[in-house]
Amino acid sequence: MSCIATQAVQLFCIKWCYLVVTSSAHMILTYPWALLTGLLVIIPIALHLFELRRPQKILFTNLQFIREVKLVTARQRRLQHLLVLLFRCLFVIGLVLCFCQPIIPVEDTRKISSNGLNVIVDASASMQVGASVDETAWDAVLANATRLPEIFPAARYELFSTATPRAVGGAEYIEKLNQLAVGGREELSSSLARLRQQLIHNKRETTFIFSDFQRSDFSASEIEYLNGVGDVYLVAAGNKPVANVYVDSVSLGDEVVRVGDELHLTINLRNGGALNASKCGVRVLVGKTQVFSSTVDIPANSGLTTEAKINVPNADTQLCKVELVDDAVAFDNDFYFTLQPAAKVGILDIVDKQSALRNAYSNEPSFTYSNNPSSSVRGVSQKNFDLVFLQEAKSISSYLRADLVAFVRNGGKLVIIPSSDVKSKDNYQRLFADLGLSSIRFRQGAEPKELRELAAPSSQNPFFQNVFAEQTRRPDMPKAAPVLTWSRATSDVLSFREGDAFLSGFSSGAGMVYVFAAPLSGGYSTLLDNPLFVPVMYRLAAMSSLATQAPAYRLTARAIDVLAVKARGAEEAVYKLVGDTATYVPTQQIRAGRLVLQVPPAMRKPGFYTLTLDDKPVTTLAFNLDKRESELACYSVAELQQLAAKHSNIHVYDARNPQAISTGLCETSMGTTLWRYCLLLALLGLLGEVLTLRFGRRAAAVPAHAVAA
Repeated sequence: MSCIATQAVQLFCIKWCYLVVTSSAHMILTYPWALLTGLLVIIPIALHLFELRRPQKILFTNLQFIREVKLVTARQRRLQHLLVLLFRCLFVIGLVLCFCQPIIPVEDTRKISSNGLNVIVDASASMQVGASVDETAWDAVLANATRLPEIFPAARYELFSTATPRAVGGAEYIEKLNQLAVGGREELSSSLARLRQQLIHNKRETTFIFSDFQRSDFSASEIEYLNGVGDVYLVAAGNKPVANVYVDSVSLGDEVVRVGDELHLTINLRNGGALNASKCGVRVLVGKTQVFSSTVDIPANSGLTTEAKINVPNADTQLCKVELVDDAVAFDNDFYFTLQPAAKVGILDIVDKQSALRNAYSNEPSFTYSNNPSSSVRGVSQKNFDLVFLQEAKSISSYLRADLVAFVRNGGKLVIIPSSDVKSKDNYQRLFADLGLSSIRFRQGAEPKELRELAAPSSQNPFFQNVFAEQTRRPDMPKAAPVLTWSRATSDVLSFREGDAFLSGFSSGAGMVYVFAAPLSGGYSTLLDNPLFVPVMYRLAAMSSLATQAPAYRLTARAIDVLAVKARGAEEAVYKLVGDTATYVPTQQIRAGRLVLQVPPAMRKPGFYTLTLDDKPVTTLAFNLDKRESELACYSVAELQQLAAKHSNIHVYDARNPQAISTGLCETSMGTTLWRYCLLLALLGLLGEVLTLRFGRRAAAVPAHAVAA
């Protein structure tokens, strides 16, 4: 043991001497005023001088050896006193230097700018997951982020976790940190995007990023971007392995929601955790009434689909929720959505003869159908029609043409089915010109005998979304002889197999105009006798409803298409979103007759929000967290270190070890701290004094005993 102790002392002395010799010219003192305490070295010197003046009593038994004993004991006593003085001085000097905190600066002379310290604290919902048994990832990163002013007291801090970051002092930075709360709005990627804008102007700033570094929100490409933009410190608080079941999406088997009818609700579930989930409870509530309950088992990183049968009790917008019983992770256990019973769609059929549309729409209670000849139609734009058909009219008066143009510009939907009468071409061309559809032209010499088959509708076309079930064979498609042709359109619904359009939609003002390339009667088309006729007409009517809105939205969406509005006065209207305790005024626009809102950054809590106009409720919208937050796979500290290994400016630390972070930050940004070695020097001096006093007396007593013998 003595050999090991001796070797340890020798190694320490060698390392200390090396540091002193190699860095004495570069070493700086953090607190140089502490050198004043070095005056305490007078104390051991005074004690040493006092010890020399004290009389010493020497015992001897034989006068013959008195001179020899005196010489031996005096020489040993003088050496012992010098050693004790040396060790006491070492103790005081080591203690004084420890208080001074000497540092060897790094060779790179770059220092943290007084206004260039950027900080990102990830406040996304996934930070609520536990980083360890005792604390969450949020607790771990917040504890580390609040220690920065202790390490860099003179720095200025720019917190990019806020919507409008600005450089502030340490006290205000701590205040802003305390105002941060874990929520569903802010993402790490959003904060990094704001940081990129800052780094464009200054490439040498220092950046601290505190996060769990989810794989769904942080990629290896971010590491590559952070290379060469100044010192970057990644403080990771990865979560512990858990199971996490969440609702990926919900959908209805029938697009039209009818009061009292049974609806098939499809719930897509997913386990975004690293462990298997067993016997996870699933409940569906319509209002406050539970209408479905079940349990599911989902393996890790897998999905599962379950179906529930529900019904809508009345014509009001139904506030619905899917609740999951998942104790491990609770922030995404609730999924909010709305069911909006279909409002009656007002349909006007302008036709001079018996129409096949009557049978298609009259049997559906969601539609209000009426028809009138073209000569008796008045005030279309002044009435509450959502969809107007102009069907094979042989003459279009200037009054009707102006009325239809006003209807479309105010957000209405117009469907034009051309006539085969050659005399009506000029009337249609003038109508197309007034609607801004100058690319539509009549074909020359089109005859019924030139019927061409239509191509099967694409399942990727938004017009046919959730309309058709999976086909086991190629469907029988209708045929038509086109009398109209056009070069481009806003959206193509049906096309011929050769690629020419048969039914397309055109934006016009705030509304839409759908144009068929051929009449539906007179042998120009077989669509009326084809099973495709009813779905197409129903879809045209469903898309014309003014109350159409999505069942649910995401808080992280940039902009959401809410509902159709009448263009008259809509630009001056101010819509608001009202939650339980707060009211938000989102940025809003009217695009093609649709109200488009930008989700306010301050809206962080999922749930139901009432959309109001002039403080009157219009509808209720459901908002949920971004489902990427529920995917809990994170980069570990070792993985981040491996990614950052080839980038000398990127440093990775574990948020669960704050002491190591503080030490590492000091050494990386300031240099090598020497206070530990100074403390060891003081302890070594104390140990040397004890050993000298202990064994020195015994050695001094040996000659006396020897003489006595």
